[in-house]
Amino acid sequence: MSTAPDDLAEKRERMLRRHLAGRGVRDPRLLAAMRQVPRERFVEPGSEALAYEDFPLAIGHGQTISQPYIVAAMIEAAEVAATDTVLEVGAGSGYAATVLSRVAARVARSSGTRSWPRRRATGCGRWAMPTSSSPSGTAAAAGPSPGCSTRSSSRPRAPACRSRSGASSGRAAGW
Repeated sequence: MSTAPDDLAEKRERMLRRHLAGRGVRDPRLLAAMRQVPRERFVEPGSEALAYEDFPLAIGHGQTISQPYIVAAMIEAAEVAATDTVLEVGAGSGYAATVLSRVAARVARSSGTRSWPRRRATGCGRWAMPTSSSPSGTAAAAGPSPGCSTRSSSRPRAPACRSRSGASSGRAAGW
């Protein structure tokens, strides 16, 4: 399969039409973000030609990058505003966090994988996100609670965001 830049751009546009807009994703900021972020930079070398297909791909370290529709559906379901701060927990490849960085004011990510996402995302533009990584994948959050939290895992439901006082402080979405 060819991975020439024009071929990848064509595949990205097909993904947007068929897998995202064609399945009900409507947020114009989100669609623009997914058009801007080169998903091929977040997959394993040799899998670039498959980057825009609508299925998860192995990314090493025993992890997968979620299929594009799932990333879009969860971000849209979280109703991320341009002024939100988002905490993405379980940010394996960094793709969803990079997409989120285009629709939210600030994104913090937590991942058990320390260097791989940043290495693969080189050249993606707005990648200056605070990062919290630990072997267990837990966040070492500092400052106020995020306005929205996304969690990449098999857990069926993400918990509500709570401030230190226990009051609800945001929205949570999980995949």
